[in-house]
Amino acid sequence: MIPEIEIRPIVPADFQDIFRIYSDKEILKLTDSALHQSIEDSKNLINWFYNGENNKTHIYRGVVLKNDNIIIGVVGLYHIDWKHLFASISCILDKKYWRKGIMTKVLKELIVFSFDDIKLNRLEAQVYEFHEGSVNLFKKLKFSKEALLRRNFLIDEKFENSYLFTLLKHEYQENKEFYCEE
Repeated sequence: MIPEIEIRPIVPADFQDIFRIYSDKEILKLTDSALHQSIEDSKNLINWFYNGENNKTHIYRGVVLKNDNIIIGVVGLYHIDWKHLFASISCILDKKYWRKGIMTKVLKELIVFSFDDIKLNRLEAQVYEFHEGSVNLFKKLKFSKEALLRRNFLIDEKFENSYLFTLLKHEYQENKEFYCEE
């Protein structure tokens, strides 16, 4: 059973939840985000979320458990290109909630928002080749594996490959019921 969740803006008071997630090496090794060494790093990230939304360069939201309002993850759109109407997807989830269907549900909401509300034409996600969970997630969400980007991320002093997954607006529209189902 998927826990009841909601997506909401991230506020300055969320700094401890952000720190809990972004200071966990096991979680961060699967992302391109910097490991937080201090609470100040998390406060700065929250400011970056806020400033980017004001500048319309990115939009980030907290994933919270409905009953306790604690942030268990962050999803967002970044590198938003308003001329060509595309953006990249970012997602991170507290490891206690991995493999529970939460990110599938959250990303479906983000996809609907991206195509219906802000009228994008293309979504992209770069996923480390070795991160089977995320590879399977984007396949499940009907993204196309568009490219293998060879040795484009430096992780622990070793270059790693990533996949570029994409979803186009017309593909979303052809499968809209899938994205809108609970």
